[in-house]
Amino acid sequence: MLGLIGFTDSEVRHALKRQGIDYDELQAALAERTATNDRIAAALNPVK
Repeated sequence: MLGLIGFTDSEVRHALKRQGIDYDELQAALAERTATNDRIAAALNPVK
């Protein structure tokens, strides 16, 4: 997730855990949000 800005997966997991955030739950929520955004975009811009 944050590998693009130089953090390893374990560093991200550790930092999030210190803040009380579950990395796997965060990943799932972000994936769900992306899928929802895609469905909204498809509904607003139907293929002709």
